[in-house]
Amino acid sequence: MRDARTDVDVDRHSGWTLHGLALAQAERRPEAPAVRHAGREMTYGELDAWSAALARLLLRRGVGPGELVGVSMAPAAETVVAVLAVMRAGAAYVAVDPAYPEERIRFILTDSGARTVLVDEAAAWVPGLAGLEGLRADRVTDPDTALPLPEVDPAQLPYLIYTSGSTGRPKGAMNRHSGVAHTMRGLADALGLDHTDRVLQVSSLNFDLSVIEIFATFAVGGTVVIPSEADRTDPGALLGLLAAESVTTWSSAPALLRPVTDTARRRGHGLPATLRTVVLAGDRFPPSMVATLAELGPGVRAYNVAGMTEVSCCSMVYAVRKEDAERDAIPWGPTLPGHSAYVLDDQGRTVRDGERGELYIGGVGVGQGYWQCPELTDERFLPDPFTTVAGATMYRTGDLAASLPDGGIEFFGRLDGQVKIRGVRVETGELETALEQHADIREAVVVARHPRVGEGLLVGYVVPEAGRLLTPAQCREHLARTVPAHSVPTRFFFLSGIPLLPNGKADRSALPFPEEPAQPEPAPAGQDDALLGAVIRLWEEVLGRAGIGAHDEFSELGGQSLAAMEIVGRIREGWGARTGLAAFLDHSTPARYATHLRSVGATALEN
Repeated sequence: MRDARTDVDVDRHSGWTLHGLALAQAERRPEAPAVRHAGREMTYGELDAWSAALARLLLRRGVGPGELVGVSMAPAAETVVAVLAVMRAGAAYVAVDPAYPEERIRFILTDSGARTVLVDEAAAWVPGLAGLEGLRADRVTDPDTALPLPEVDPAQLPYLIYTSGSTGRPKGAMNRHSGVAHTMRGLADALGLDHTDRVLQVSSLNFDLSVIEIFATFAVGGTVVIPSEADRTDPGALLGLLAAESVTTWSSAPALLRPVTDTARRRGHGLPATLRTVVLAGDRFPPSMVATLAELGPGVRAYNVAGMTEVSCCSMVYAVRKEDAERDAIPWGPTLPGHSAYVLDDQGRTVRDGERGELYIGGVGVGQGYWQCPELTDERFLPDPFTTVAGATMYRTGDLAASLPDGGIEFFGRLDGQVKIRGVRVETGELETALEQHADIREAVVVARHPRVGEGLLVGYVVPEAGRLLTPAQCREHLARTVPAHSVPTRFFFLSGIPLLPNGKADRSALPFPEEPAQPEPAPAGQDDALLGAVIRLWEEVLGRAGIGAHDEFSELGGQSLAAMEIVGRIREGWGARTGLAAFLDHSTPARYATHLRSVGATALEN
């Protein structure tokens, strides 16, 4: 499938920059609200002035065009100021989540060559990194407006987002200002956004959904609403924020929306009347969510957005219809203006509609390649033979797909070891490499399991060295030193050997995956009180498994962060207990959690 508009659009919009989307709004409507956070509002005029001041500070500190600058800050209006300032200085921002393990932070900053990082009080790790200058981006005062800001080449890099790498090393995906800005304009048009929209920004800067949430909003002069760090993990708080801030547009991975809709259904109020658009991206759109949205928000328009970090975040938008609830899978597509999608066989030839092949993306959104990875760039970014634009490339996605007669794309899964868990891309090869660096591990395989559509968990299969004993906790602790928390498998199995296919590769389909723990531990004597029993029943309901014992570890039961969010949200809402996600993770068995709840005054049990 090819978008015939590609050749014209590339030329017409080649002068756009990503930060220019916000600055254009500051010229047209300086008093309009650009960002809201914690009850505070920042106008487009203020966003312009603050980001210019910080950009001048960066320039005086020696940051030059083409340089990379880290941004490691908690979600706030100042974070948006920081990313705009970096781009206005002619540099590109490198997203560094302050909650990442220190070793991963060190790798990202060392690999990118960033000498400066913009921080707030959340980035306590900065003093430990020699040779790195940390600037408090939330404390900028700059009366000097004389220093001119540079003209930014639209072909330059706007940001560097590191994705999981199949070689065991994260890789930085490079885009272009013009490609991302063009994509954000096209996406906003496809979604029907305008200046009255208030878009909830729930994604970390480390994921490209944040680019959509911020810059597609700025493209039309809307308002970005930023939840606090605590509210992002509390479905009830997010639901309240949607109403309190009159949010019109929700954007997230599907798995993050489910706890919010579950909470709305329990409360019996539905979704807030102001919500008119739901955008789901980063993972499969569950067909069951179509009926859920129809029930809880009959007027809500839903969109399935598909794309990759390497091609300016997104390339295809599908307007979901009520009848799609009966489909086995929600399709992708059609492509945005200026983007192209091709389904090719292993000889690089297009296949007929309905036939399966590998998906390639061409057009204005195709990025520059991978940072300091020329071989991988050459493997994935290929000359585009289907366009007349000189030097144009297409991106080899590694997705198995088929073209549909109506111009859409049907997605069947990955051709390699890359998976998506709760909307976040994870390379299982990276995790396997990291596990095998443990002295007591001979071999490791990591796979994704999907008990329900739109939900998934990672499972690690480990073969210990002869005579060595390992526990799941040791494996998790080892991985947590180098990979983000969302990449750590929730379950581990220890095997004497990995089953193999005739070609010598791991036979992943033959790996065991028992649905229930082999021997659930009964509640110990003296602790089978009403509160403990209620905790166990709630865990069983949320996790969808029976026979949970008082000392069963949450992660060993297949628990993951979204399930924890749902449990905490329901307890805060109905049990009279002031508690949070951190406390839940610190008390990760029913017995310990019941003790914690008793100490914080849980007096009423959920109906």
